[in-house]
Amino acid sequence: MPEPPVNAAGPPALAVAGLGVGHGGRMVLEAVTEGFDGGAITAVIGGNGSGKSTLLRALAGIDRPLAGSVQIDGEAVTRPATRRRIGYLPQRTAVLAALTVEAQLGYAARLAGVRDVATAVADSLSRWDLGAVATRPAEHLSPGVLRRVGLAMAVIAEPPVLVLDEPHSGIDAVGSARLDEYLEDVRDRSTIVHATHDPDAALLTSDRVVLLRGARLEPVPSAAPGGWSVVPEGDAGAPPGALAAEVQPRDDGERGWIVRPAAGRVIADVLADLVVASIRIERVVPMAEERAAALRRLVGDGP
Repeated sequence: MPEPPVNAAGPPALAVAGLGVGHGGRMVLEAVTEGFDGGAITAVIGGNGSGKSTLLRALAGIDRPLAGSVQIDGEAVTRPATRRRIGYLPQRTAVLAALTVEAQLGYAARLAGVRDVATAVADSLSRWDLGAVATRPAEHLSPGVLRRVGLAMAVIAEPPVLVLDEPHSGIDAVGSARLDEYLEDVRDRSTIVHATHDPDAALLTSDRVVLLRGARLEPVPSAAPGGWSVVPEGDAGAPPGALAAEVQPRDDGERGWIVRPAAGRVIADVLADLVVASIRIERVVPMAEERAAALRRLVGDGP
């Protein structure tokens, strides 16, 4: 693979200011202002038709905005030199059907300005486990393998900014594992934005989540990490002070407490102590599961 671009200031800053994008006389995005942090993975969630793909096309410099700007380190992403710093994966993998896999990768490498194309292609075939299909035309590949080819093309030049539209959608098991490995490998030196309609995937793969709703981006508040949501029956007031656990009241308007058992204890031990203290429990849910359910409600995909 080519050497990663050197940036003494760390991963590049991807900044959106007053962004407006429209299609067919309708504004899909309006006055979107957001900064995407380097060294982290940001997930964009939203319901079907909310404009996630439109936003990512604008971030990648594919669609020109009607208003506002998208910049990397102060340079517009629509400039060809800046565009080459972005690895973009569209929602539907775009390949030339008659070209072999290695030819597709070579084509992508040349477009991205890679100097040693042969080495980049060989390394990419290995990284994405595509050696067995290297001489096979794209039209003869399964959808899952084709998605792997699309990912390999997007990152063949080791771009410092990754814009990935539903990267786990339609990919096979091998590709999913390789994708997770790749993102973990580059996250500290990259700025990564991906779209998903799956809140569970957003939580599992991302450091930060934003919601696209009503043509605007909204930050999704972070839940306290780890722990359990424990809701007592009725108004139990403050929990007993003798519990071998860290207990916090909810500050998000929900009833109950956030409970983290002390070292060597599990949630069942804490619940037993509450029963001894004559506190009956209505509901116990892992905080990660509760947050995922809240996100599903936000995107209109759950009760």
